[in-house]
Amino acid sequence: MEENEGRQLSFSDVFMEEKEREERELEERWRQMEDRYGTLFQDRKTMILSALLHDCDDHKLFHTENNANARSLLQEEGLSEGGIEEMN
Repeated sequence: MEENEGRQLSFSDVFMEEKEREERELEERWRQMEDRYGTLFQDRKTMILSALLHDCDDHKLFHTENNANARSLLQEEGLSEGGIEEMN
């Protein structure tokens, strides 16, 4: 903010500063997760999908067999049957 002293900030300036701050905080959270769990979360899409897949056939929420919801999502993402079986 020091570089902006002496001039009025536009909405765009404030928005970009807020966006950059949030991105830094998010990166720090990912680093903390890597430190805590000892896992490199290089492929965030995979990690996010894993979290979703964990719950998409939860017996308390869904009455599916053989992880049908997870299998369907993975098939839609183009994963082979062998790949799906390997995850199971």
